[in-house]
Amino acid sequence: MIGILDYAAYVPIHRLSRAEIGRAWGRPMVPPYAVGERAVANFDEDSVTMATEAGLRCLAQSEGQRPDGLYFASTTAPDHERQAATVIAAAADLPREIRTADFAGTLRAGTSALLAALDAVKGGPAWSVLVAAADCRLAEPGQTAEALIGDGAAAFLVGEGEALATVEAAYSIAEEFPGTWRQSQNLYIQSDDEKFAATYGYQRILLEAMRGLLDKAKLNPTQVSRVVCPAPDLPSYTALAKASGVPLLFLQDPLVLSVGFTGAASPLLLLATCLEKAESGQLIVLLNYGSGADALLLSVTDEIEAHRSRAQRDLIDHGRPLPSYQTYLKYRDLVKSQHGVWEVEPFSSLTMMWRERKQNLALYGVRCTKCATVFFPARRVCPKCKTKDPFEPHKLSRRGRLVTFSKDRLYPGPESPTVMAVVDLDGGGRLFTQMADCDPEMLRIGMEVELTLRKFHESKGYTHYFWKAKLIEPDS
Repeated sequence: MIGILDYAAYVPIHRLSRAEIGRAWGRPMVPPYAVGERAVANFDEDSVTMATEAGLRCLAQSEGQRPDGLYFASTTAPDHERQAATVIAAAADLPREIRTADFAGTLRAGTSALLAALDAVKGGPAWSVLVAAADCRLAEPGQTAEALIGDGAAAFLVGEGEALATVEAAYSIAEEFPGTWRQSQNLYIQSDDEKFAATYGYQRILLEAMRGLLDKAKLNPTQVSRVVCPAPDLPSYTALAKASGVPLLFLQDPLVLSVGFTGAASPLLLLATCLEKAESGQLIVLLNYGSGADALLLSVTDEIEAHRSRAQRDLIDHGRPLPSYQTYLKYRDLVKSQHGVWEVEPFSSLTMMWRERKQNLALYGVRCTKCATVFFPARRVCPKCKTKDPFEPHKLSRRGRLVTFSKDRLYPGPESPTVMAVVDLDGGGRLFTQMADCDPEMLRIGMEVELTLRKFHESKGYTHYFWKAKLIEPDS
């Protein structure tokens, strides 16, 4: 069967309550926008790091399957002329002989990438493709959209094998409709008549796509178990459900109150949470909107029962409140300082980045062929037996234990203190790096940690990625 072989989601740990946003601007938000919270990416996260985290979780669950394609979907890729998919592929240590592609320019990018991956598998060029979608959008501070959007990612492995769900039919509409947009010179997403956009864009086009899909599959709505659809806000989502004539099919939580609208990642993130509770034989309609619409009909297979959980919901429920709205502004670099988020411009060398790409992105150390000691970074002399040069590459584990740490209050970063940590990795190797997403007062030597790809710094207009350590969350 060709379909979804595995999936995973990632939601940043930080949350910003909508009440806090209202307090910061001295004008409480009106219902229904005044309740709930939104997910906020940390200062060292972006759409690439979030997609990488979701993709690595997905591949780890699929028992070492190595896809021969990787598609990345986002409206907020860090670079206009640097492919993000190759960064994710390098971090996942995928072979160089794979197809990579970035999908952008529309909130429909996530489902467009998913459909393209399914076509690649059906057409024969690939037997499996990893689709990773993430978004980290910005709305103008103080505007309603700032409270409604959220940051997040999801990844799906599609291919031929024991599929958890198969795609039985698909229906797409291409229509130039100005709902939201962002030109290259704009920092924030733009919109105009929101009521018009919700009624004649979001609602009209999605209903047309849903009805077209059901007609194509020769089904009536009563044969469908659930409709999964992104929600830019709750009123628009509720109106869509009522207009469909079958509102009970729209009971899937759109995560507006707990995460926010995650842009291009939203349909895949919602599908991941839906599959956590899906049962064999159910039919699921996946809708997505942006420059038209995509509609997919998925049939859940018997494999879903044996494949159950990964606690995707725990990623949503284990959020940590941001201390203030000002912290959010600092994380997003919206309070401009002379040097930006990083107070000084760090040293940068593209030559060194290229030379050390396997070490720094794919996370390889070396193993001494004489005494079997694993160490990182590579050097010419074994630190244990002092043998020179007879080493072989060694893929490091992403999990380990905290050996020691220190709190550096002079490091020129956006948070103080910066926690510098020494980690002993499972299977060998010791890494000196920074801690991410942690409360310094909660750290204890011996705690279990895992490595996560983060932005280490930016220099010369170029983002440098490296691995940081974070505490292993419950059920992760």
